[in-house]
Amino acid sequence: MFNITVFRGIDMNLFFYFHIFDISVVAILAILTCKLGFEYSTKIKRVTDKKEMKKKLLLFSFVVGLGFWSIYTYACLSLDVPIVAETNYILLLLVFLLCFLGAYFTLYMAKAKEFKWWKYIISSIVVSMMFIGITTIGYWWTFRELIYFKPVSFSISCLIIVTCIFKLMKFLRQITNEDEEVVKKSWLNIGAILCGISISGIPYLLLTSLLDFKGVLQYEYKGYTYLLPYLYPMLSNTLLMILPDIISDRMLSTTTVKYKSLFSHNPNAVFSVDLKGKIMDVNKETLKLVGYSREELIGKELFSLLQPNLDKQAIIKKVKSGSIEDVETVIVTKDQRAVDIKITTMRIVINNETIGYYGIAKDITEEKKAKQMIHKLAFYDELTGLYNRRKLMEILNLWAANGEEFHILLLDFDRFKRINDSFGHSFGDSLLKEIALKLKHVTGKKGVVGRLGGDEFLIMIPLTETQDGYLEELVDCFRKPLNVEGVDVISTASVGISTHPHHSTNITELMKYADIAMYHTKENGSNGYSFFSESMLENKFKNIAIENELRYAIDHNQISVYLQPKYNMVNGS
Repeated sequence: MFNITVFRGIDMNLFFYFHIFDISVVAILAILTCKLGFEYSTKIKRVTDKKEMKKKLLLFSFVVGLGFWSIYTYACLSLDVPIVAETNYILLLLVFLLCFLGAYFTLYMAKAKEFKWWKYIISSIVVSMMFIGITTIGYWWTFRELIYFKPVSFSISCLIIVTCIFKLMKFLRQITNEDEEVVKKSWLNIGAILCGISISGIPYLLLTSLLDFKGVLQYEYKGYTYLLPYLYPMLSNTLLMILPDIISDRMLSTTTVKYKSLFSHNPNAVFSVDLKGKIMDVNKETLKLVGYSREELIGKELFSLLQPNLDKQAIIKKVKSGSIEDVETVIVTKDQRAVDIKITTMRIVINNETIGYYGIAKDITEEKKAKQMIHKLAFYDELTGLYNRRKLMEILNLWAANGEEFHILLLDFDRFKRINDSFGHSFGDSLLKEIALKLKHVTGKKGVVGRLGGDEFLIMIPLTETQDGYLEELVDCFRKPLNVEGVDVISTASVGISTHPHHSTNITELMKYADIAMYHTKENGSNGYSFFSESMLENKFKNIAIENELRYAIDHNQISVYLQPKYNMVNGS
C-alpha cells in the first residue's frame, strides 16, 4: 500500500488500488505478448503451404491469446478491493476464448497480401471491441457489487483503446510486410514496448470507468487524479502514432536508395513508361543504347522506337494483368541502327492501381548471332551451306509423317576422288561448292537439296516435280565441264532413286534402297540414274553370298587351281 500525497495536482494515493509492481508486471506481460505477436506474424507471412499456414496460425494464436488472457487475469486478480472475488472457471474460459479469437483475427488480417483502407478500419474496430468486451464483461462479472458505470469516462476510455488498436494494427502490418531485416529487428523491439505499454493500460482505463471509487471504495478524487489512468496509455499512444511514420521514412529512404541503385546502376537499359506508352524516366544505359539524350526521350512514345509489327495494346493489357512479359524486338537508334533487344516488362503499382510499367531492355544482338551460328552448325553443311544429314533426316521424317509422296535422290560424283587427289583438297572443296550451286540451281524450289558428306549429296523432291524431265536435266548438267579456279573439270553424276511410299515408308530403308540404286548406276557405266527395284536387292544379296562363299572356300582350301595354256593355231606359238 502506498501513502503518497498530492504531486502537482495529482493525488498519487490512487495507487492504493493500482500498485506500481502489479502495473509493471502487466506491462511486461503485454510487451512480451506483443513481441511474440509481431514475430509470429512475420513467420506466418513466410509460410507458403496452406496446411502449414493454418497449423501455425492456430498455434501462434493460442500462444498470443494466452498472453492477453494472462494480462487480463493478472490485472483483475491483483486489484485491492474490499470484496473476495469468486473464481469463475467458465468466465475464465470464455475470456480466453475471446482472447484466442482476437489473436487469430489479428494475425490473419496481418498476413493479407493486400490490405485496403476499409479492411484496416473494420479489423481495427473488431479487435478494439474484443478488447473492450473481454475486459468489460470480466470486470462486470467479477466486481459487479462495485460497478458504477460512468458513460463519459467509459467513452473516453473506449476512444483511447480504439486509437491504440488502430496504431497497433498499422504497426503490425508495417512490420510484417517489410523486408528490411536490419531495420525491422531494431524497430520491432521499440514497437513491442510501446504497444505493450498501451495495451497494459486498457484494464486500468476501464476500471476507472466501471468501479465506484468514491462510493464503495471510499476514495475521492483530488485535483486531477481522475486523469492519472489516462496519462501513460495516452503518452504511449502518442509515441506509437509517431513510430510508424519514423519507420516509413526510414524504409522509404532505404527503398529509394535501393531503387535508384537498381535503376541507375543496372547494366541493362531500364526505363519507365506510363499507360499511354510515353517514356517517364530512363537510366544511363538506355541513353547509350539508343543514342538519344534524356530530354529527347522523356515524353517520347516508346513504340515509335520499336519495330512496327508489335501489338502495343496486347502488351499493355498483359502488363496490366500483372504478368511479366518478355518481348524480343528491334529498336532503332538515333543513327538508324537496328539493334536486337529483349524487353522484360513489369507493372508499376501504387495503392493497388497500375500507373505504368518498367522495362528492362537487354542488347541481344551478339546472343542472336551466336544462336544463329549454333543453329547453322547444327543443321547446315559448313562447306556448301546446304542442309546437313541431321536436317535432311528431320525433313524426311516430317514428309513421311505427313504422308507425302516423294523421291529420294542419292548422288555420287564420278572421278571426284581422282580430281581431289590430283589437284588437292582445297581444289576439291571448291569443286564441291560448284556442285552445290549447280544442284540448287537445277532443283530450285521443286525440292530440298543437302550434302551427306564427302561427294555424296541428297535431293528430296515430290513425285509431281519429276514429270517434266527434271531427272534428265539433273544428270545432263554435270556432263558439261565445271569451271573451278580457272580449270574446266568434268565430274559426272551417278544417281540412285527410291520412292516413298512405293518402295517403303521407313526412311532408313529408303536411304538404303537409294544407295543400292546409286551403286547399280555406277556398275552400269555411271553418268546416269536408276530407280530402285527388288532385283537390285536380290543381285546385291547374291553378290554378297558369292563373296562370302569365296572367302570360306579360300579359308578352307576348297579351291583347286588349274593351268590352262593357250596355243595359237595360226603361227604355232
